Amino acid sequence: MVEYLLYWLIFANFAGFVAMLWDKASAQAERRRIAESTLIMWSIIGGSIGVLAAAIIARHKTRKQPMATIIKVVPVLHLIATYLWFSGYAEPLIPASFDDVSQRP
Repeated sequence: MVEYLLYWLIFANFAGFVAMLWDKASAQAERRRIAESTLIMWSIIGGSIGVLAAAIIARHKTRKQPMATIIKVVPVLHLIATYLWFSGYAEPLIPASFDDVSQRP
């Protein structure tokens, strides 16, 4: 289960990074752009570090509000959630049926 989550995070961060760079290149070439909602979606579903890294590297969407705030806040929320998960504080929030499914071979 953890391996699949790791694979997903790698994919989501790569996809978010590439989408942000693609949007920057499209903006410079005056081509069709990627919707901000799509970039935010990649950030929320696990690609927050990739989206933030691309924003910093390419200097893209770093001043436009509320996008700039969202791409900075989401990674912090992910880090807080990760801390709560691994410290055991989030365990009461996990349904017992989820544990049953994750224990199957």
